[in-house]
Amino acid sequence: MMFGVEPRTTADKPTWLDYLLMFGAPIAFVVVLVVGVATIVGPAPSPTPVGLIKQGVIRNGMSVVEVESRLGPPKGREDKPDGGFAFQYQGATPEPWVLEDGYVDFNSDGYVIGTTVERITVRPPGEDR
Repeated sequence: MMFGVEPRTTADKPTWLDYLLMFGAPIAFVVVLVVGVATIVGPAPSPTPVGLIKQGVIRNGMSVVEVESRLGPPKGREDKPDGGFAFQYQGATPEPWVLEDGYVDFNSDGYVIGTTVERITVRPPGEDR
């Protein structure tokens, strides 16, 4: 007898404590793992306006008010010779030195007629032109 506890034999049935450890420990491990990773990583970032344009959130026929409610205020506005105009939205990419510009084109009545996304490579600082 060691420390006042009799050794168990293989014929003994598992107790409630054995079951608690067999099932509770792995469940507790998974819960702690998920909560820990979620705490470290944080919530998913909200999509950028350019990302929403690429996803097809903006459709032909939408009004200026609808576009601004989904994408927010534009970074710029370009007037076109035919009376239409385009909203410009800017966004970063995961790639270094690459930006994306998204354009939402409107007709003269203020309804969407198309969208465009351009990728722009920016020179790193100090690089010769």
